[in-house]
Amino acid sequence: MRRVIVLSLITLLTSTSLGKILRSHQYKIKYDKNRLVKVKLGLSTTPIPLKNMSEENLKEEEVMFPVSFKLRQLDASLAFCNGIDLREITIADLQKVMSTKHLTSVGLVRCYRARIEAMNPYLKAVIELNPDAEAFAKKMDENREIGILHGPLHGIPILIKDNIATGDKMETTAGSLALIGIKPKEDAEVVKRLRRAGAIILGKTNLSEFAFFRGSDIPNGWSSRGSRTRNAYILSKDSDGSSSGSAVAVAANLIPVAIGTETDGSIIDPSSVASVVGLKPSLGRISTEGIIPLSFSQDVIGPIARTVADAAILFHVLSRYGFKESCFSVKSGLDNCAFKNLRVGVLRDPNWKQKETWEQIPQLEEILNILKSSGVTVEDPVKASPGTCDVVTSESEILVFLHEFKHGINDYLQSKVKQNFRSTNGQMFPISSLNDIIKFNDRFPVVEGYNQNMLIRSSQTDSIFNKTYLAEREKNQMGAHLYANYLFSKYSLDAIIVPSMNASRIPAIAGYPHITIPAGFTANHMPFGVSLYGLKNSDEMLLQLAHIIEKNLQGRKQSLFMP
Repeated sequence: MRRVIVLSLITLLTSTSLGKILRSHQYKIKYDKNRLVKVKLGLSTTPIPLKNMSEENLKEEEVMFPVSFKLRQLDASLAFCNGIDLREITIADLQKVMSTKHLTSVGLVRCYRARIEAMNPYLKAVIELNPDAEAFAKKMDENREIGILHGPLHGIPILIKDNIATGDKMETTAGSLALIGIKPKEDAEVVKRLRRAGAIILGKTNLSEFAFFRGSDIPNGWSSRGSRTRNAYILSKDSDGSSSGSAVAVAANLIPVAIGTETDGSIIDPSSVASVVGLKPSLGRISTEGIIPLSFSQDVIGPIARTVADAAILFHVLSRYGFKESCFSVKSGLDNCAFKNLRVGVLRDPNWKQKETWEQIPQLEEILNILKSSGVTVEDPVKASPGTCDVVTSESEILVFLHEFKHGINDYLQSKVKQNFRSTNGQMFPISSLNDIIKFNDRFPVVEGYNQNMLIRSSQTDSIFNKTYLAEREKNQMGAHLYANYLFSKYSLDAIIVPSMNASRIPAIAGYPHITIPAGFTANHMPFGVSLYGLKNSDEMLLQLAHIIEKNLQGRKQSLFMP
């Protein structure tokens, strides 16, 4: 077992997502090839055929060859909906074809459901479909017929992460088998906003269980309820997490847009490796009321989309207050936003100097040239003040999560759900606390053998009034603010630009907005993104900068489904 490592400045900024933190602290990932072909796959029980292939000595890439072939077939055969190609279609395009009555919301729901039911058994991005989606779509079609439109998402299908509460027939489990049947009393605030805006919640997406806080040995995108989400570009590669299902569903054109949550890296990281746009909003900008929480001091909800404009539409609907200066519209997108004389800083050391990003440098440099030619001032390089971030450690962040998770999950189970009993094999099991979840998991261990050590460690904390917890949280937040604010102040910056890989920590702890945009692909066809982060409530400005990059770069390509 590795010792917990207190990170120096460079290590801190090059080891960011929660899953990476947990695994680097204690355990290596276990991998069970048998799960690829022998367990229930997503929404289907049909196993993947592996004819004339010996499973024992296969590399994962070889196991994925027949899957890749099948997915490409399905992607092509289910591409069209009443003559409209759904692949890469935008919200504005969908509204246009629905306004001409070439498509209906009911038709869209049926077409996306067909894609999910056929392709999801191999991708495992969607954990559940909403049985009431078509009925709600019918209402939206009827409203459209009489000229009543509820907003830019009227009649648009959407998927939400399975840690976001819905008071309907769907489950809300954070990917945990222990929470099946533990139904929320009502919709989360973001779900209420979506329904009022006319969006059709088609289903829920898979995730790293409990937003990657079940155990330190689980792989990215795995949950006991939903199995493991596959990367839509290279099936044998990591989908990252914890909002894996949301990112992959959007990338694979199973849905126009989706919602994820982030505590540290859980929107940015999976979006980056799925060639989609992911926005982690400013802390508090979107209500988190009604989610199964991890950390109330860092949890946020944000949009995942194929274009910046679609991410902006979803953000606009979810945000507690609308776009500043009313700069956004569905028709004009972000082109009318009035942010001028913007300054972007290039934080080259250490973010641009990681070995993992060397191959990305030419495309990242092209992005800097795009910004310059668009009238943005690029300060290159900017350097952090020595020592400003030495106090921020992964050990402190985990300690904060351990205390806040126990408090949050206990409060959710004791005040936000209809019942506190889970029925299994004719027996009733109480599920009213974190300790009950741990007992259930002990009684019904997962076939992969993954542990639940993070749940156990969290259960051993005392309270959110613990002096050590409070001191470590304050120290981390102070360090993150000092580090970022020094850069913004010294160089008079509006945003900082870095490769998306390992970029999430500082904006996550500081509560600052952070967006990733598709930047390109490596030589082996793996997507990567570029990140921008700014000061609190600069979300709109980041969207405008991202839009400038997107329209001049076109860094996204359609899913490849390679083995």
